[in-house]
Amino acid sequence: IPPAAHTYQADVETVHRIIEDEFFEVEKFRSTQMFFDKANAYVIWFNVARTNSYKGYKTPWEIIQQRDKIISPKVAILPALFLDNIFKSQLVKTNARGYLHVQYPCGSMDRWISLLFIDT
Repeated sequence: IPPAAHTYQADVETVHRIIEDEFFEVEKFRSTQMFFDKANAYVIWFNVARTNSYKGYKTPWEIIQQRDKIISPKVAILPALFLDNIFKSQLVKTNARGYLHVQYPCGSMDRWISLLFIDT
C-alpha cells in the first residue's frame, strides 16, 4: 500500500468481507476441483460484472481501466491459485544440513505476474 493511501487497506478488508458473505457463506464444495471451478467463476463475475455502489456503480475492471489503460484485461480473470502447492514446488535444499528456501524469482509466479501487463 503506497504512503498516504489510507483507504487502500479499507478497500481490501471490504473485498474480504464481501467475498465471505457472497461466496463462502453461499457456496458448498465437495472437492478441491469444485472449489477452484466456483472460485474462478466468482472472480470473473466479481471483477467484470458486479458493480459497487460505493465506487460509483463501477466494476473493479472499470476502475482499473480508468486508472491505467496499459493493464491487460487478463488481470480481471486471473485464476485462483493453490499457493501451498506453488510454494512446496519451489522449495530447494541449500546445504547438507537440509535447510530449505524458496528459490527467487519463482518461475511459476513470474508467469502470473506477466499477465498483468499488455503483451508488446
